[in-house]
Amino acid sequence: MVQGHIVFFLLCVALPVSICLTVFSVIFRDEMLKNAENQIYATVEQSAVNINAEYENMAVMASALVHDTALMSDSIVYSNAVAVQERYKASNEIDKILEKIFLTTNLKGSIYLILNDSHDTVYVNRNFQTLSIDNREVAGIVENVPGTLDKVRAVDEIYCEQNITKTRPVVIFVVKPPVDRGYVTGIKTVAVAFASSSLYDFLFTTTADENNQTGLRYIVDGAGKILASSDSGRGNGSWNNEKELLGKRYLIIEQSITMSGWKICSAIPVKSITGRVEFIFRTMLVILLLVISLFIIYNIHFFQTELRPLQKVITSMNRVAQGDFTVRLFQDKVKEFKALADSFNSMTLQLDELTRQIKDEQRERLRSEIKSLRFQLNPHFVCNTLNTIRLMSLMSKNESITKMTTAFMSIMDDNLRDDNSFNSLEHELKNLDNYIYLMQVRYGKVFDYYCTVSDELKKYSVPSMILQPIVENSIIHGIRGISHNGIITVSAKIVKISDVSPVNSGTEDVLLIEVSDNGCGIDGDMLEHIFEKEQNSQRGLNHIGIKAVYNRIKLLFGSLYTMRVSSYPGEGTVVSIFIPAEIFSDADEGCRYDTNSNS
Repeated sequence: MVQGHIVFFLLCVALPVSICLTVFSVIFRDEMLKNAENQIYATVEQSAVNINAEYENMAVMASALVHDTALMSDSIVYSNAVAVQERYKASNEIDKILEKIFLTTNLKGSIYLILNDSHDTVYVNRNFQTLSIDNREVAGIVENVPGTLDKVRAVDEIYCEQNITKTRPVVIFVVKPPVDRGYVTGIKTVAVAFASSSLYDFLFTTTADENNQTGLRYIVDGAGKILASSDSGRGNGSWNNEKELLGKRYLIIEQSITMSGWKICSAIPVKSITGRVEFIFRTMLVILLLVISLFIIYNIHFFQTELRPLQKVITSMNRVAQGDFTVRLFQDKVKEFKALADSFNSMTLQLDELTRQIKDEQRERLRSEIKSLRFQLNPHFVCNTLNTIRLMSLMSKNESITKMTTAFMSIMDDNLRDDNSFNSLEHELKNLDNYIYLMQVRYGKVFDYYCTVSDELKKYSVPSMILQPIVENSIIHGIRGISHNGIITVSAKIVKISDVSPVNSGTEDVLLIEVSDNGCGIDGDMLEHIFEKEQNSQRGLNHIGIKAVYNRIKLLFGSLYTMRVSSYPGEGTVVSIFIPAEIFSDADEGCRYDTNSNS
């Protein structure tokens, strides 16, 4: 009952609540992810706009440099100057032009002029330096950028460590002067290297949003190479490989930068977004488990303390159902259970008294039946036996006549004189030996008899005349008339009451006696009704048949003990008798009836 209530609570309350919590958490988690995605997308989009605007300013400055005629002219003077004074004077003019250009913008950076001379001289402005790498290396980098003739192109590289300030990342834009504008220039290529504040803000100052959702930031070029990352250990790799490593654990947002052909990417851990929901869900699950535990503890306490008297009533009723009418219930403090106990005790008392009266009546009737059967000798059997003795006495004078007469007298004496309804199994087997001897003399050696009962089992008590009718039935109806030699075997062993009745879980010992033969067997229809009709044999010692033995067992010991017959036509028959295993005592006189058995 406790398990039933707990299972009902788990299925009808705990399980639906758990499902609702799970569905709610999944829906709420998805909504939080959508909101976070929108917020992060807006942040990344704004960063892309800022970076693109800054890059446009850089590109405008680079384009202005290659279209400045004064700068083009001074670059020729600087490039052709031989004397140091002339070169110094030309460089001052170039710096003035560059300072004017810097005054029109808030950008800070380096301008590299790769001159169109035989040495590819590199001129760098003196007012601000950004890169710490060699000027020749810079010239080599910018010369490899394709499509820069009168078009500004960004170098697919971000310099974070190779800048002088070592704070803000540096980007380089490259452009070559046009050749069809009608003016001469001494500049081969112009490169502007600026420290990007918007790029720095995206990588290093926006790694946590308003919800404190920390994440990773990437700058990726058009070929899918990571140019820079907020985590220095994740740079210079493939963006596709990086996304596979991040997997579904991160929410990834991408935005393009049109001026450079790059894209900025933001990766926010999903757990940082949904962590609060998961915490609430886990907390509610813990509370639910606590409620379930308290409910189970309450149920166990309730059923063990409050309903224990009801369990005692059920146990007592089961004992009554098994035939024990002596059981009584103790008075309980609860009023209702006290009234129930009084009614139950009154009922069992009346049943016990009524059962005792019925058993006394059955005992008297059985004693009369047994006494009557002992004197109902079959005249044909007596005549046939005496006739056999007469013939043997005429043919031969030997001890077999004495033995046969002694055996017959022993059977008659036990059948007519003994007034005990119970004998030891040893006594019954001795009488059976005498009966077998007489039958073998009468029919000849048409069958062999074997007894495999141990000496220990011979001490047990059995009803009188219980084996002879079964053996007689085997000889007359089973073995007599078969073509092969017959075999009759009597065996016994101790089994448990549960082997007799599977519904009974008791541990009482039961004496099992089996009488088997290899005769003609019994067909199925007759076997099915074998206990319903008595056999009226005129050849046996008396008129006690299988049905009479079956009825005696039921009357003496109750419905739990029985007799079973199993047979296969042409193979033989086995008769099994199940009776209580009790040691025989000389005090067992009269017709005995087990008052504790189920009738």
